[in-house]
Amino acid sequence: MVCVIIQSDQLRGLALFLKSHQIHNFTSGQLEEIKKRLDNNQKDITFEILGKKWVINASQIMLR
Repeated sequence: MVCVIIQSDQLRGLALFLKSHQIHNFTSGQLEEIKKRLDNNQKDITFEILGKKWVINASQIMLR
């Protein structure tokens, strides 16, 4: 059986992740931008959004 995560579930998951890191003031546009960056095929990703530096690789997602 193949699980398919629809886009709204992905955005809901991102929103929960942000809230778990005490980030509450975000827009749907910011969620879309984060999703777009995460959908990138690069192994290591670094970007800034919502006043945080995101560092993402195969073993972690870190906000600074």
